[in-house]
Amino acid sequence: MTSNAELAVDLTESYAHRVGDGVHLVMRVDEASAIGGRDLLQLRKGKRIVRVPVTATPSPSGMVLDAIVSTQQIGVGTWRLGLASVAERPVPLEARLIYSRKQPVALLPGPLPATVLEPPAPKRRSQDRSNRVYTAMVRVANAGLRPLPEDVAARVRSSLKKAERRLRG
Repeated sequence: MTSNAELAVDLTESYAHRVGDGVHLVMRVDEASAIGGRDLLQLRKGKRIVRVPVTATPSPSGMVLDAIVSTQQIGVGTWRLGLASVAERPVPLEARLIYSRKQPVALLPGPLPATVLEPPAPKRRSQDRSNRVYTAMVRVANAGLRPLPEDVAARVRSSLKKAERRLRG
């Protein structure tokens, strides 16, 4: 077990994939004794908790946990995993499930990363607004220039682009 009492999940023999309307999870843990009478897999995302039955099968290299979670029970996002029972506190697993409706599911064995990226800098709204205004003006100008001969329209567009560069700086 790791220092924060999480059960280590094997990297090579653990996986997740879609099966019909569910996600099939297979995880191998080394410490069979820590499982005890826990017969539920707990998925946790924030305050939301989903519990599903889990089957534990002994293997030569530890214990294999097998569970199927309905996609209607879980929402998009990253779920922390743990083993639970009705009477005992859950034992966290060193693994996370990433679920998306549009992309493949992923099981990430291993501890949570110690580093946290800083949030991206907020976009400058004034530049976004000026881009939208400029785009709208270009559409209007192009619509007005369509009936003109091509050489005249090209000269006017060139003048407008020069004026735009001077205004934007």
